[in-house]
Amino acid sequence: MKTWFLAFCVLSLQTVFASQAPPFGSSITWNTSREDPSLEALRGKAVLVVFFQSWCPLCNNWSGTMFKGLTEAFKDNPKVVLVALKTDGGSVRDALGYLKGRMDTDRWLIGTDSNATYARQLTGRDRLYTYAWITPDGQISESGKAGSAVSGSNPKVYWAARNDAQKRYVQPARTLIDFSASVSAPLQPAILRAEQGLFATALRELQPLSTRAELREEVARVREAIAAAVQASIDRHSGLLADATNRDRYFSFLALTDIAGRFGGSPIAQAARNGTSTHASASWLSREQTAHRAYESLMRKASRANDDRAIERITKSLQEFGQTYQDTLFGRLASKATDAEETES
Repeated sequence: MKTWFLAFCVLSLQTVFASQAPPFGSSITWNTSREDPSLEALRGKAVLVVFFQSWCPLCNNWSGTMFKGLTEAFKDNPKVVLVALKTDGGSVRDALGYLKGRMDTDRWLIGTDSNATYARQLTGRDRLYTYAWITPDGQISESGKAGSAVSGSNPKVYWAARNDAQKRYVQPARTLIDFSASVSAPLQPAILRAEQGLFATALRELQPLSTRAELREEVARVREAIAAAVQASIDRHSGLLADATNRDRYFSFLALTDIAGRFGGSPIAQAARNGTSTHASASWLSREQTAHRAYESLMRKASRANDDRAIERITKSLQEFGQTYQDTLFGRLASKATDAEETES
């Protein structure tokens, strides 16, 4: 049965490739309440995404060991963001209920991926327990079977956490905030949220702590570190957006728009808006936005497709979209996907 339509790669045990990772899309519902994770906010980090299901009895026997193994491998490394997305239906509460006891859920960003739409974009198809590494520069670099382990390893080392993967993806990564001092226990959850790219959430969690006299100065330093990280992101994306030779500068426009939305009427939000304001009436931006809306419409349809015929119709629409919008960011993403599909066929 043909159960995929965005074939970035042909999955075996491990597939190594390089392609721009698509943004987290509308098919994903997150366990975060007021702030959704953003892939652009995580630029500079190594991101490990695991797609999981709860319907498979055999998988359920070993999935807890796998999740605990991956958590143990990276739990103390702030340069790594762990993401778990349930692809076989159900709510975020269902996903959390399944994972409770199988992992430290605070260390992971958790959500559901409707109809495995994002899984197909990122790994090429919808199948049991897959993973993908996204590099610090936002590339999909490797995908494979999440349950595969290094042969002969004892204790078991899962393939996604092998030494070679850590050298390739984790060593070049960095933390998002520059805060080398030790942090008091009450502030550590906010630091974790900041390192997951949830800066606004981190600042909200710090607010009640600032009323405690013994924490006031430390809270102020952490706030300054978070503000500096966000400002550095604004400066970087503003520079990339101003570069007319940068074919992917629409990603930077989206990143700045996202920051402005997260921080409301604050000076941070205004700085982000200043980075995009000079492009507001640019013809290239209008073209990119038109393509983006059309792409999101296709993804919404994809999230509802539940049979081969529907998937094939979306595949054809995606091919036509790539041809029509080949001069845009999302057009190029679609073209790479359908080119890979034709190669496999």
